Amino acid sequence: MNSARVNKYTRVSDEEIADVIARNPRHDGTALLRWFIEADAGHASESSLEDVLHPWCDRYDLPRPIGQQCVGGFHVDALFPEEKVVLELDGWDTHHGRESFESDRDRDATLAALGFLVVRITWRRFRDQPRRDAERLAQILASRRSVAA
Repeated sequence: MNSARVNKYTRVSDEEIADVIARNPRHDGTALLRWFIEADAGHASESSLEDVLHPWCDRYDLPRPIGQQCVGGFHVDALFPEEKVVLELDGWDTHHGRESFESDRDRDATLAALGFLVVRITWRRFRDQPRRDAERLAQILASRRSVAA
C-alpha cells in the first residue's frame, strides 16, 4: 500500500481505497486500509515506518507530527514545529552504508545549527520497544516546550 500511494506509476487515491473497502467490508485487511482514508485522510508516506507513525502516536498519547516537511533545505520524515524536533524514521534498507551514515550525520549537524533536535527511531525499536521510545519522545517534547516558554 505504501508503495502504491507514493509511486508515480501506481499511485492509488483515497477514492480507490474507499472503493476497495466498500466492496470488501468483511475482509481482514479492511481495517488496515481504512486508516489511510479515515484516521489520516490524504496521508502519503515514503516508508512503512511512516505508515505506523500516527497510530503509534495515538496509542501513546503523543501529538501527531507534520509529515514530509522541508526544514533547512532538507526533506524530513516528521516535524514537531513548536518544539523544533525533527523525527527521522530510519529503516535499514535506506539508512545503511557509508554514504547514508555520513549524510545523516551531516544533515543532523546542520539542523542542530538551526536549532532543531533530530530524533531517530528505527523499525526494530518501533517493533521491540515502542513504549520506551514513546516515553522518551514525550520527555523530549516536554523539555523542548519548557525551554521555548
